[in-house]
Amino acid sequence: MHKDESLGVIILSNSRTKRHFTQDDGRLCEALASQVTAAIANAHIYQHVSELLRTRQEEASQRRAILESIADGVVVADARGRVIMANAAAERIFETPRTELIG
Repeated sequence: MHKDESLGVIILSNSRTKRHFTQDDGRLCEALASQVTAAIANAHIYQHVSELLRTRQEEASQRRAILESIADGVVVADARGRVIMANAAAERIFETPRTELIG
C-alpha cells in the first residue's frame, strides 16, 4: 500500500516443499513488498516529473518562438531588473549581442 492506494498484488506459493511459510518468511515478504512499493512509487514520481519538465520545456520553446517573431525589440527583466530574455530585434537596436544583454 502506498498512501492508502493498492499498487498491486504479490502472490507467493511454495510448490517445491509444500511447507507453510514461517513468520520469518512473512516478514521477508513484507519487506520485499515495501521495497517493490517504493520502487513503483518512485517510478510514478519520476514519470510525473518528466512530464512536467517536458511541458515546461515546450512552453519555454513557445515563448521563445513568440518573442523572436515580434518585429519590435523586446527585453524582459525579472523583479530585480536583470534582463532574462531579449529578442533579435533588441540585439539590433542596442547593437549588442544577446549574450551581453542577458544577465
